[in-house]
Amino acid sequence: MKKNATPTKTFKVYRGIKNSKDLGRVVMYDDEPEMDLYDDENCNQYRGTEGTIFPPFMTKEQGVWAYTPDICRSMPATYERPSSYAGIKTSRFTLSFGDHKADESLHCYCRDPPDGCPPYGVVDFSICLNGAPLLGSLPHFYDTDPAVQQKVIGLHPDPDKHKIFLEFDLFSGSPLAAAKRMQFNIQMMPIPELEFMSRLDEYIHPLFWVEESVYLNKTFTNEVKYGLVL
Repeated sequence: MKKNATPTKTFKVYRGIKNSKDLGRVVMYDDEPEMDLYDDENCNQYRGTEGTIFPPFMTKEQGVWAYTPDICRSMPATYERPSSYAGIKTSRFTLSFGDHKADESLHCYCRDPPDGCPPYGVVDFSICLNGAPLLGSLPHFYDTDPAVQQKVIGLHPDPDKHKIFLEFDLFSGSPLAAAKRMQFNIQMMPIPELEFMSRLDEYIHPLFWVEESVYLNKTFTNEVKYGLVL
């Protein structure tokens, strides 16, 4: 809704001419060299690219970083296993929201760390969304604290349907297939002043989830194959 009929904020990125490892790396977003949301400078930095272009000659140990304006943070995808797509050998990378309570490097994304940090696999979006009390997770609370899952009836976490993944050719820096999935949730709690809500259990309630995915067809995968042969 907020993007409808409005100018798109722009990225400024490196072209990788002087150093191929810099290809696509974010320099500025919306004319700002860093964010001004979090208490820690490290969390305010743009890391990696804007998510559609990546440098060539990467290694699986480097991981794949991208900045996502919708959630106001840079996220890393880590190497999971060797794979293939359309006859091309690829590396599969996956993403987890991690444990904000246990990982000190993630405390700056919390409102009142560490006690105010969400459970494992859940991220607080309120700082990014001007105080809106929304929490993020993977769909159906996949890869989330079992205690969070057990509070909701009808969930069926499935890695094939609910995991974030990226099929990546490290040599060319080409993503061949990817799915970015996100579930939006709200924290529920009892409200003593309202009788019908006074006995409400405290839990995280799913609202909806969305998916953005891409699977390159033969036209594009053949270009990658041709480039690899050369």
